[in-house]
Amino acid sequence: MERNKLFRKKIVEVLENPTFSDAYLHEKITEVLTENNYLSFQDMKEPSSLGQLVESSLSFLRSEKREFEFKSGISSLDDLTGGFGMGEFILVGARPGMGKSKFLQYVMLEGARKFPVLYFALDAGKEIFINSLISSLTEISYSEFKNKNISSEQWKLIDRVKSELDGLPIYISDEATKSMQTFKAICTRYIDEKGVKAIMVDFLQLLGSNRYRHQRELEMGYISRELKNLARDKNVCIIATSQLSRSCESRGGDRRPMLSDLRESGSFEQDADKVLFLYRPEYYGFTEDEIGDSTSNIMEILVAKNRNGYIGSAQVKHSLPYGGFMPFVPYESKIKFSPERLNEIEKNEPPF
Repeated sequence: MERNKLFRKKIVEVLENPTFSDAYLHEKITEVLTENNYLSFQDMKEPSSLGQLVESSLSFLRSEKREFEFKSGISSLDDLTGGFGMGEFILVGARPGMGKSKFLQYVMLEGARKFPVLYFALDAGKEIFINSLISSLTEISYSEFKNKNISSEQWKLIDRVKSELDGLPIYISDEATKSMQTFKAICTRYIDEKGVKAIMVDFLQLLGSNRYRHQRELEMGYISRELKNLARDKNVCIIATSQLSRSCESRGGDRRPMLSDLRESGSFEQDADKVLFLYRPEYYGFTEDEIGDSTSNIMEILVAKNRNGYIGSAQVKHSLPYGGFMPFVPYESKIKFSPERLNEIEKNEPPF
């Protein structure tokens, strides 16, 4: 009886607080119900036996299907990470101007060739997002789009790109919700109804929560955990871009980002299964690397954390601002042998 009185008192306190928004009210009531064991546990997963898990793992190894992952489309990165897996929360961090949004768009298109993708264009909005995407695929500058300065040949390119995009199962939202409950509800709806397997957020700091209104670090930690839980519970891949702090620019040196540069919460480093950093030496005025090669149009994708694989870096050539990426092989165009010279080398004995 005493327990029921205390429970009712807590519910009344929540309902009578005039400062709570509807979304935060929902969160607080759910929290009170959970704390007092009034919620049903029917949705909780039953523990699996070790034997069941072993058999499941062996069945997967015997199968030729690779539905648990998808590739970024950048071969040097995929060789390093093994791809992006279902149930993973992946963070892509960079300073402004490094190409986070273009990178995420590129990965979005690759993922959509395999299954439906839900993309949150929080940083730009739908109109800017789609114009930027068409600009990337047609290599028509964004200023030409904005000024409607499009030639007849460019229109043919746009029509071709439109026909390709029409067939891709990509869903775009620019709703910057202030409640993680609302965000999760949108995601769950598209997972259940559209079969979405990858969710992409550009960018993380624009998500909000009513739980910690004036404590930004706690709020971002809560959002990070919710994204990780959503990825795991729904068996989807969530990839989010994140701003980095200015510390990487103030410490000098080559200014390559580190895990400590993740902005506003150490939870990002803890919760993410993979952390990628985008780094362009040319952006900081470094025109040559350590061995004298040009850094023009070179981007390094630094794999700073990889829970199930290797860490390291992948180099790509980029075509920013259009947004294309291609594998970068530093010496491929520098050393060439004619077929006659190769035959001569094979015939002769080595000089040692």
